[in-house]
Amino acid sequence: MRTLDVLERKWGFGVAAIPLVIALVLLPRVLHNTPGTASTKYVAHHCLLPAHHVGALCVVPVIFTPAHYALEFGLLVFMGAVLLLGVWRSMRVLVAVASIFAGLATGFVGLVPIFYGAWLLLRSWRLQRYGVTDGASVRKVAAERSKVKREAKKAPAQVGDPNVRPVTQSKRYTPKAKPRKR
Repeated sequence: MRTLDVLERKWGFGVAAIPLVIALVLLPRVLHNTPGTASTKYVAHHCLLPAHHVGALCVVPVIFTPAHYALEFGLLVFMGAVLLLGVWRSMRVLVAVASIFAGLATGFVGLVPIFYGAWLLLRSWRLQRYGVTDGASVRKVAAERSKVKREAKKAPAQVGDPNVRPVTQSKRYTPKAKPRKR
């Protein structure tokens, strides 16, 4: 199965929205300077000049420029757009890989896209190996296959069976016998 089914597409559109929403939250920071603070440890009972003492820290006021957030913003928009395009076109491999990378780009909230990508990969593996995606059907198919294998092992090999080859000595791994001493 190369395409996404209905359930996977519904989840995919929701997961694709996560990096795009985070990018929208970062948009004001990309457009304007943002005031912030940087802190260091309070050492030897004094702070250097621009800092002031707050609790056990020396706090310095800092202005963050749009360049601080531009790369993160661009990466989130790109990963969200690629993920949205993949879900819209039902491209399973692109969606699985893009969701994992989008999850890595979004930080802690990125656990949701990472789990979605892993879920897609698990469903693809089950479909390729067993022909079904849900767990109950996989267990039934696996039980049937193991039963067939056990029965094949118990059945004796027939003498004229073309599928059974006689055991021969390996030329590569079996050492040659030493000649007998007379």
